[in-house]
Amino acid sequence: MRPLPTVVILVLPALALALQGGGPPPAEAAATPDTAQDLPDELTISAHTEDLIKRQFATCDHDANGWVSFREARTSLHFDRGKYQYHDPDRDGRLSSSEYREYFLDTLGRSGSVTPPIPAAGTALPPQRTPDQLRSAYDLSSDGALDLAELTQLLLDYRRLDLPAQQALVALDRNSSGKLEADEIPGLSGILGPQDDSGEQADGPLPTTILELFGVAQARAGVSAAAPHPDQIVGPVPPFVRLDVDRDGLISADDLERLQRPLQLPVRARAVLATLDIDGDGLLSEDEFRQALGAPSQD
Repeated sequence: MRPLPTVVILVLPALALALQGGGPPPAEAAATPDTAQDLPDELTISAHTEDLIKRQFATCDHDANGWVSFREARTSLHFDRGKYQYHDPDRDGRLSSSEYREYFLDTLGRSGSVTPPIPAAGTALPPQRTPDQLRSAYDLSSDGALDLAELTQLLLDYRRLDLPAQQALVALDRNSSGKLEADEIPGLSGILGPQDDSGEQADGPLPTTILELFGVAQARAGVSAAAPHPDQIVGPVPPFVRLDVDRDGLISADDLERLQRPLQLPVRARAVLATLDIDGDGLLSEDEFRQALGAPSQD
């Protein structure tokens, strides 16, 4: 393959991100000693939080003996020896439920959230549930909806570690309430496996992959009909998917020109395509796209 100009190598991902927007939200800045906030001396902990602490402790306690060993903490919490000893102040080599509670509240106070522990390998998956059953099982706050913490625990229990809870919430929360309400929870069903109350699949096939869940193109709001813009993909999908506007598995000159409108860019889409089109068929396959970005061919 002939060498490619730097501008050509960079232009396609730039088009994908700049013109269509979206992608995963920026990661929150990690707490530092300067930004961390200590817990107040007197803190009222809600029943919701206490239930969440108990559930997480049970997840870490793989053998259900009432305490968490270093091996269990390393598996479920990614603790190293120093962190384990720090949260085991009596140095008895056991993380008790009260010590886990202190760890949870300390982490919550300093960073604003606590990453749920990972279940032990071989732990049975939860049973298949209908949307109503999912809400009943994970709505610990009893507000009729699933918040971010509850959704995080749900996805973890069902081993969907590939689905970031924050991104799933943004994708399924149609009314932007910050929670998944009763009419939004069925969007999780195809991922987790349950059916609706009648035992039939609800409203046709449900999404089962990240691409199906997050890769839906949406018309941009507030765009003038006189200056049409390409549809927007809000979720985290690969750049190739963003550039393949008509979803036929190939990037064409028409795809790139549709993405450019109504902008006037100093790069000609057809010239870029011709430069990267190895087999000369006038189209860019995913393998050709990967090679243009420096990845080896999959053939």
